[in-house]
Amino acid sequence: MQDRCQSDIVIIQGDTYQKNVLIEGVLLDAIEAVYFSCGKLGITKQLEFDHSLQRFVLKFTHDETTLLKPIVTDYDITVKLFGNNIRTGLHRGKLFVLDKNNPVAEAF
Repeated sequence: MQDRCQSDIVIIQGDTYQKNVLIEGVLLDAIEAVYFSCGKLGITKQLEFDHSLQRFVLKFTHDETTLLKPIVTDYDITVKLFGNNIRTGLHRGKLFVLDKNNPVAEAF
């Protein structure tokens, strides 16, 4: 995956969030699925694959981020390979959920 500072995720409540995730050291054809998980938030989310970018994409909608409480915590990226082999792509990446404090978003 990418270096540590690029692995930080910063989500602002109510914003749409998207991050491209590159899985290195594994052939794309060998990957069945890629998952984001955060135990403290109780979230496990399968990443979509973007064929044009040849990357997996982590997405959170406005509705999803609105429900998140401000927190600093860890997350993992897990790669499920065909044949039920599992690899941890990233262990304990930093996740920051920040509160939305500007009134502009309320106008939408």
